[in-house]
Amino acid sequence: VADGKEHQLAIQTVPKGLFGSSVFEPAFESSSLLLVDKGIDTSIRLFHMAIEVLKYTDNQLLAEKLAEFIDEAFSKIRIPRDSESYFKTVRDNPSLHPEISKIWNPEKFPRSVGNSLSVEQRDSIMQAATLLKKKLEGLKKLIPPSGKLVISGHAHIDYAWLWPIEETKRKIRRTFANSIRLAKKYGDFVYVQSSAQMYKDIKEKDPVLYKEIKELVKKGNWIPIGGMWVENDCNVPAAESLIRQLLMGQRFFAREFGVKSKTGWLPDVFGFSWILPQILKSAGIEYFFSIKLSWNEKNKMPSDLFRWRGIDGTEVIYHSFDNPNGNYNAHIEPFDITQTWNNYKDKRNYPASLLTFGYGDGGGGPTDEMIENYKILKDFPGMPKLEMKSPEEFFKAIPAPEKLPVWDNELYFELHRGTLTSQARTKALHKKVEDLLYEAELLSTLAYEDRDYPGERINRIWEILLHNEFHDILPGSSIGEVYSDAERELSQASEELKLIKGEALNILTKTSDDSITVLNAGTHPKPLLFYKDLDGKALKRSNGEILKPQRTHNGNWLYFSENHIEAFSFENLEILNEAVEPNVSEESAETFKASNALENEFVKVTVHEDGTLSIYDKEMDREVFTESGNQLWLYSDVPAYWDAWDIDYHHKKYG
Repeated sequence: VADGKEHQLAIQTVPKGLFGSSVFEPAFESSSLLLVDKGIDTSIRLFHMAIEVLKYTDNQLLAEKLAEFIDEAFSKIRIPRDSESYFKTVRDNPSLHPEISKIWNPEKFPRSVGNSLSVEQRDSIMQAATLLKKKLEGLKKLIPPSGKLVISGHAHIDYAWLWPIEETKRKIRRTFANSIRLAKKYGDFVYVQSSAQMYKDIKEKDPVLYKEIKELVKKGNWIPIGGMWVENDCNVPAAESLIRQLLMGQRFFAREFGVKSKTGWLPDVFGFSWILPQILKSAGIEYFFSIKLSWNEKNKMPSDLFRWRGIDGTEVIYHSFDNPNGNYNAHIEPFDITQTWNNYKDKRNYPASLLTFGYGDGGGGPTDEMIENYKILKDFPGMPKLEMKSPEEFFKAIPAPEKLPVWDNELYFELHRGTLTSQARTKALHKKVEDLLYEAELLSTLAYEDRDYPGERINRIWEILLHNEFHDILPGSSIGEVYSDAERELSQASEELKLIKGEALNILTKTSDDSITVLNAGTHPKPLLFYKDLDGKALKRSNGEILKPQRTHNGNWLYFSENHIEAFSFENLEILNEAVEPNVSEESAETFKASNALENEFVKVTVHEDGTLSIYDKEMDREVFTESGNQLWLYSDVPAYWDAWDIDYHHKKYG
């Protein structure tokens, strides 16, 4: 800002390298203030883009014409070639300086003071660029743009991975600030960002920045996308957790931005359950995007654009792209554009695909350079046409979506199979909190009037559970610090839920020495079955049925009745004062010990000495297992890559 005033610059740095790698003895060495000649920068960018298109295009005629035009334009350029000017500018050349510095006795090149051009030299570069631009305009008639990529700025930021969540909160602040700056500088810039949790973090950490985001949402430059609390794993969580991801995410978007997303956005998640289309559609999601299946180890998806049919018949439109240079973190450069277009399988059905650009995971998101490249490449001869729009606009423009092919199955990811078992302690705590949340909500609903319902406490725990379902936390692909944080959070949530359950039960039940209360918290009627140490005393149900206990092998007392208890209902059972004979005779127990078998009119189960089972199906008159069931197998878990994530296809050879 050249306003003649003094300004202070605050710099936030982290002593880490790319993807959280350690930097030993980090030090801030220097900084430079650069004044960019916009005319020269634009001209050189045009030359660079034209050369890159020449390098990567498959169109022979386009390549020949570009070579001719670039050569003619370069012939007009007059740049300093004397030794003094050369030495002064070597330090400016990131390709040349490292190479020259390797020779036997390298020169001590002075620190650059900038590449000073004469008016004549500068004008020659500008005129050469003008000539090339004119030639390219004429070339569009001979070789018009082919195909279309709908592009939008994006920064895939893992909520935790090779860094803990607290570092992510700093990453998103830097990335969001940069995207706001770009939206102010470039009026047509469109940025998409998922994850209600990240917006909540920014709202709490930087309210001023958050207010600017809300304004950009209104203008259409910023697109809250995905509708989920985080970009969550879709294999381990229960169906209710998948529903809450969308319920809480869409509620946040509607409350804070006045919009609900229609596009499911899970670009990096390790596969997708077959129940997901039904859940997505119920939450207002019409479309679904991911690139992850392009990583499949062996069987590639046959299509990039299709109707994904769920297990109940519900359909959403699925799309994917395959960019070999950063996947969803593309650069707006000819290589990314040509390769993404060439890899797109469904050009005949719809000659357009998506492409998102920007540095992810703390890299800052899109850059000025990417958008300047877009200005040049958006209608470049022989290249796919580029349009800066939201992904939802891409999906809405698909003609005759009912004619798209159908995928009627789960979207199975053929990689990272080990994430279903990695970090088992975190997974067990997650499941425990899922179950406790169900019970706490049910009991609180039965116990309280609306005004007394502990909604804020329960919602806060849902937020903790949901952000720990992020696709690099729950699957087990993060660093150790992430799991220390996750286990602490989930353990605290578990204890809080036990308190909430206890408070509700105190309202719903009365403590008594002569009765106990049982609850069926399930959604269906079921037989009464529970353990309770009452010194072998019988219980009397409200219908007069007497429950005699059975003594188990480890000394516990088991009560059972085939007469059902209704869903969501309580029943008080009277404790009979005198002990009764167990429901199972000693003779029956001894018979089982002698034969190691249990049977009824349907099956006979035999337990062998080594713990394996044989099951004989009486109705089908056959053994269920070819050999024996209940076998414990251990396999050599030494994959070629990603030790904690993968189980290689050949693992069964070494079990």
